[in-house]
Amino acid sequence: MSLKNAIVASIVWFVLITVFSGVSIWYIVSNPVAGATAEQRSAMLGSGVGMVTVIGFAAIWLPFAFKLGQERRKAAALAARTRKSASKAGK
Repeated sequence: MSLKNAIVASIVWFVLITVFSGVSIWYIVSNPVAGATAEQRSAMLGSGVGMVTVIGFAAIWLPFAFKLGQERRKAAALAARTRKSASKAGK
């Protein structure tokens, strides 16, 4: 996944979660349940949606970070080999 794709996916994920949260809050407020206040139900919803949001962002960004780290490690290893071979050639 490229940086552009990760950013687009993050924006889409954020919009989806925001719309879902808004619709859910509207539903909670418009449909009362005996024994629970809207604030209590909204707090529970917020906890769950927060966790799902974090997991979604992790699913988007962790593969990108892994790929980027892999590329940087390869470049560093290649640079180290190049320096090592250049120092051996100079002797």
